[in-house]
Amino acid sequence: MLTLLLVPLRVMLFSLVAFTLIRAGYHLSYGEYFGELTGSELLRAYAVGLRFDASITAYGSILFLLPALLPIQATWRPMLVRTSLWLTFAALVLLWGVNIGDLMYFGEVYRHAGREVLLMAQDYPLLFEVAFHSRLGITLAGLAAFGVAGVLWHFLVVAPSARASLKGHWAAGTATLLLAIFLLFLAGRGVIRGMPMSTIDAFSAGGEKPAALALNGAFAALQNARKALKQEREPLHFFSASELDARLKDYDWHVQDPMLRSWTAPGQTHTPRNVVLVLLESWSYRHNTGTEVSTACTPSMMRKSRVWENFHAAGQRSIEGVQAVLTSVPVLPSQPPIGWGLEQNRMTRLAHVLKRYDYDSFMFQTSNRRSYYMESIADQLGFQAFFGKEDTPIIKQYPSDVPMTGWDYDGLMLMADYLEHKRNPDKPFFAFFFSGTTHEPYADPGKEFHIRPHEPGSVDAYLNTLRYSDWAIGEFMQRAAQQPWYQDTIFLFLSDHTIHNQPGDPASLFRVPFFIYTPDGSVSPGRETGFASQYDVLPTLMTLLGIDRPIASFGRSLLLEGTQPDGVVAQRGSVISWLSPHGTLSFSANDNNRRPATGIYTDESRRQERETQLKTLLQWVDQRLNSNLWLAGEE
Repeated sequence: MLTLLLVPLRVMLFSLVAFTLIRAGYHLSYGEYFGELTGSELLRAYAVGLRFDASITAYGSILFLLPALLPIQATWRPMLVRTSLWLTFAALVLLWGVNIGDLMYFGEVYRHAGREVLLMAQDYPLLFEVAFHSRLGITLAGLAAFGVAGVLWHFLVVAPSARASLKGHWAAGTATLLLAIFLLFLAGRGVIRGMPMSTIDAFSAGGEKPAALALNGAFAALQNARKALKQEREPLHFFSASELDARLKDYDWHVQDPMLRSWTAPGQTHTPRNVVLVLLESWSYRHNTGTEVSTACTPSMMRKSRVWENFHAAGQRSIEGVQAVLTSVPVLPSQPPIGWGLEQNRMTRLAHVLKRYDYDSFMFQTSNRRSYYMESIADQLGFQAFFGKEDTPIIKQYPSDVPMTGWDYDGLMLMADYLEHKRNPDKPFFAFFFSGTTHEPYADPGKEFHIRPHEPGSVDAYLNTLRYSDWAIGEFMQRAAQQPWYQDTIFLFLSDHTIHNQPGDPASLFRVPFFIYTPDGSVSPGRETGFASQYDVLPTLMTLLGIDRPIASFGRSLLLEGTQPDGVVAQRGSVISWLSPHGTLSFSANDNNRRPATGIYTDESRRQERETQLKTLLQWVDQRLNSNLWLAGEE
């Protein structure tokens, strides 16, 4: 009967080899990220990774594997074993496929997929388009690999397991079955005592990079998706309740709310002015204002604008950028994003605030109306009208069909038409536009925009769509300049997150362009070198418009003396980072203050002080959000 134990052993060994090969794919594909790891660090990462591989294999296969472990002596047992093992193979193929998908995703943000698995799953047509268009070669290679794995599975696992004969008493067979189940259960937990293994255990391999290599992509994706579905987000807990209260008193935050204030200058009064806010999909700093400029219109406009050289995204997903810009509520790993639960909280809502000052507000996006639940988010934030790809007429000829993320030029022309003909001309307006053409798979906008040969999904294709999107903005600005509302309008341009960044530079993971242009010159042109982020957009607008009311914001006004931040907070999965002129530091939100933050700071005492202050602020903010007290002090 002990031959029954060979069945799960064969399955486990086969799966471990497959996952190890995929892990080698991370190592080889992202050599610039993992290249600095020493030989001992690599061995430790691969060894720790086997624990995660065994865990996800056990959890993914145990139900399908059980029939093959039953101690049944019958002529039809070989058929039962074959059926059970092929169902197990199908489950493992799904897990391997998730891991391969995570392998492709890893290069976008240099971390494994987390709750965005659910976000991306809502736009599954886009996933299919990417898989069978820009990533077709990888998809076909993966399918071929699964075919080869199927052949090996038959000869190495199914055939020897099906022809094995069972000899012995039924009691021995039952004991063997229970032992096999117990061993699979232990493998799934990853530990003998205490809490089951979690993603934070990957850090036993070392720092951020060894942990990233050790962590199984399927394990990370499924665990985070499960937590997101069940809303099992652990509160931030860096300090005990008494320690937190003491630190709040040290900073006087129990008396003066650091996030709630009026953002107007002394004596400033409200001035109704139009606002056009353009959120650009995947525009990176280095491709627009840095050393690798690939656009023409926006750099020209920047010379007449106030530009923030060190501006950073709040996170690495579009929905996080939308949340930070339109609500200034922090993106935290312990909280759901807007559209997935955060909207149930009381929060500052930019369009709603402006409505109190007799503004009309409109939202436009080039993607589908339901993408990221944006149509519902627009309603929740107080926008009076919303338009998506379904509402956008195509007025330009393109060499390909309308992509999932739409065409920027046609979307911008729709907004121009609406502002010219359909809005109330007697009221100021706030127009928010979210572009999409620069999203993968980077549809071909036409040869006139080709900087390089257009290969879907490549960096060259991205640069071509970037040139097109830049041209579309220029066309919109030329048309806007002919309208009577143009001179009295504030234009803000920024990106939602980075793309094709430099993994060796932590700040480059979040550094995006941001500039403010006013045709009447009310915001003087110039370059700002101070650190700023998407959280600062909302309070800065309050200053520009002279809205004198308490506004809760995780950011600061960039136009008020004495309120500019000396650094910014950014999130990458469960890792929270502080970026500043003095250096960077990063720590895991799940670490519960067990180990100090990593990073390079110019002064160690200043680093420790900043880490303590930041963790205090984040835990306090998290508690307020959990208690729905974000606007507790707002009048």
